[in-house]
Amino acid sequence: SMTSPVNNNVDTDTNKKPAAVIVSNTVNLRTGPGTTYSSADQAQPGEKLAVLDQKDGWYQVSRGGVPFWVAGWVVDVAWEEHEPIPEPEPEPKPVETPQPKPEEIKEDVIKLSYTKDETGITLKMTSGSKLNPEIEKTASGLTYTYKDMQIEGLNLIKQDIGSNQLRMRGINSGNDAIISVEIPAGVEFRTETLDKGKTEAIIIPNFILNIERKAFGSTGERIIITTIAPVEYTKTQQDDKVIFEFKDLLLGKARSQYSFNSSLIKGVTLEELSGKNPGVIMTIATKELGQSSAGVGSDGAFNIMLRGKSETRQVRENLIVLDPGHGGSDSGARGSTLTEKEVNLDIALQVGEILKKKGYEVEYTRTGDTYVGLQERANIANRLNAAVFVSIHNNSFTTNDKMGTETFFYAPVSNPDLFLQKDDRERLARNIHNQLLSKLRRIDRGVKQENYSVLRNTNMPSALVEIMFINNPTEEQLLKQSNIRALAAEAIAEGIDQYMKGR
Repeated sequence: SMTSPVNNNVDTDTNKKPAAVIVSNTVNLRTGPGTTYSSADQAQPGEKLAVLDQKDGWYQVSRGGVPFWVAGWVVDVAWEEHEPIPEPEPEPKPVETPQPKPEEIKEDVIKLSYTKDETGITLKMTSGSKLNPEIEKTASGLTYTYKDMQIEGLNLIKQDIGSNQLRMRGINSGNDAIISVEIPAGVEFRTETLDKGKTEAIIIPNFILNIERKAFGSTGERIIITTIAPVEYTKTQQDDKVIFEFKDLLLGKARSQYSFNSSLIKGVTLEELSGKNPGVIMTIATKELGQSSAGVGSDGAFNIMLRGKSETRQVRENLIVLDPGHGGSDSGARGSTLTEKEVNLDIALQVGEILKKKGYEVEYTRTGDTYVGLQERANIANRLNAAVFVSIHNNSFTTNDKMGTETFFYAPVSNPDLFLQKDDRERLARNIHNQLLSKLRRIDRGVKQENYSVLRNTNMPSALVEIMFINNPTEEQLLKQSNIRALAAEAIAEGIDQYMKGR
């Protein structure tokens, strides 16, 4: 199962959402779309939950009439247009009482909550009636006093802002509720009354805490932008300028100019936009730029990586290496009669024939039933300086009820060589994946990042596709049919062709 919450089942290209998610291991159900939200309940293996919404790789699901959020990379998805995933046989369970719907907040009660998204952090005090606080400015923030009200539930909220902490603490003092909010010095905030007066909010807009530069390789440059919440961005390139537009972001502690003078960077400027679409535009002026890539790292910071032309490798632009998984003494996964190695090879050779007809050069890591080591598969492609590498596999699982198509790429921030190809690697995987879905109509198990040897060790954009589950009786029957294998080959070739044309 996947652990890396980098990319997952959520289809970012279209906003179509799956009908339901299926839980295979016990998973946390949270109050919001992120691990920073508290875990309110757990779903058990075999549960199927209807999907209400999706955001940032998380699904909002309904369970017993109560909405929760679950991470996209810990569940399987069921799209409506595919056949439903077979329900596992239910185990006899003790009868559970259905969960009550969340009650309305009483008129004399206050509940504390917060949200954190690309716009920043919002602290909320909410009641069932219109609030009438006495607000006092203090040296460290604000104090709200609510007469004849009491706090219920959560009474302390803490959020890190750099090395400081934002805190909201509530106490019931006699008949009154007193809520003190500590805001680190120099942090901008505004207060708002929402929800017809039933909610008092303190909003800390997202801002830049720090900008740091690091070098890698002989010309590599890495710029790390730390913000108080994840950022939403668009990237464009104009001549020698790389331009980032960050939505809903303030400059904060960043300067408007940095003279990161190097063989690659002339300078960096940042401009804050106010008005209807607030944000920051960052322009990096470069010399001899070869590659650039950007994205959020595992620590939440925004990483930009650049590399000069002199370090960009020479590529045989028209050469594709196909890697039929397993072979020889390694038969791969097994169905009742099929072995994965033979299916992979048959489909891969057909992919190659189609690509040759389209005018590409094609090489294979194996063309017969031979054993090839994992590192050697990547080495073959690297020695040939191929433009692209695609590994062709079929899936299996410990139980035979799993089915569907999944495609992998790997481009973590921790590996600059791979991260610089993030957009290409993901686009290659997505192009192939979408073609397989439209031609084979199997369950969409998503495009995901995974640290596979052939993906980690290839110098060029690479993807690994798992076409179907060979140990699932339905899908094994499909894989036995030559017309289905031909369709799979057409889909993979079409996806690769699309990628090559879009470079």
